[in-house]
Amino acid sequence: MLPEKTADVQFFTDRVHIRLITENDLELLRFWRNDETTRHFFFNSAIISNEQQIIWYNAYKRWNNDYQFIFSLRKNDELIPAGTFALYNIQGKVAEFGRALVVKQLRRKGIFFEACKCLFETAKKHFLIERVFLEVYSSNGRAIHVYQALGFIPSEPSESKIKMEKTL
Repeated sequence: MLPEKTADVQFFTDRVHIRLITENDLELLRFWRNDETTRHFFFNSAIISNEQQIIWYNAYKRWNNDYQFIFSLRKNDELIPAGTFALYNIQGKVAEFGRALVVKQLRRKGIFFEACKCLFETAKKHFLIERVFLEVYSSNGRAIHVYQALGFIPSEPSESKIKMEKTL
């Protein structure tokens, strides 16, 4: 059984803190998602309006197989928001990973890698997930490299996208 979406759903390492999104995060998420350096990596790359974000969030709250997280860098006693990702379309012991981004100034510092490792360990232990898959644009070499370093294996390449999967 999957955990309820409450403030209690959070986990961390010495360097990274991960928690579920809340309504208070919506404007930050929208700002990140609409950034020109990020937006083109999403399959739907249109600008998201405030109204669209609220509609999505209200639907998200009803989906019992979708968990969107914010991960933050832990620096001294401060949490610095660093990005977001999700486990969704959870069916039994299989989940999709995606809706991922890292804020521009914190890219290429290993934060995303560490946050993903923590998320996947938690998914296995507390969500009882055994396999995770994702889709990524085949032109997004940096993301593909990170996903491969995390243990994802390409399973269904196509001209524009690559499906990858990982056993936890």
